[in-house]
Amino acid sequence: FLESENWPEGPELMKVCEFDRAHFPFPWSIESWMETQISPKNYLLSTFYDQSGILKAFSLWRVSREEELLHLLKIVVGPGMRRRGLGETLLQETVKMAGSHGMGRFYLEVEEGNFGAIRLYEKLGFNKLHLTKNFYGKSRNCLKMLKSLK
Repeated sequence: FLESENWPEGPELMKVCEFDRAHFPFPWSIESWMETQISPKNYLLSTFYDQSGILKAFSLWRVSREEELLHLLKIVVGPGMRRRGLGETLLQETVKMAGSHGMGRFYLEVEEGNFGAIRLYEKLGFNKLHLTKNFYGKSRNCLKMLKSLK
């Protein structure tokens, strides 16, 4: 768990980067993805591949061991797999696995108007903390949410 030898390198990381670029409205740059390799122990990447080895979804978390906290940076599910429970399963399994390794809190930001995501996060036990105005740009507010296991 959370060890650098598990962090994808080269072609595997590029698959995630390309998937992000193809399916997320605000993808990270290649440089940002490469920076995760500098300190991979600070990140957790959960991926889902189909039986053919095609990436279908991923979640990326920033890890703070001192705070026993995982911060969801992004979750991306490919268009053909949306609304089938894959994102929910990916989040549940990551929280379960991280919780078994001492991580007790899970934090995220979600755009205020993303009602489907907000419902999912609430279903999974995330609580609204507060609203941050213009977090994603002018008139694009976010809700900050937290799930505690302890």
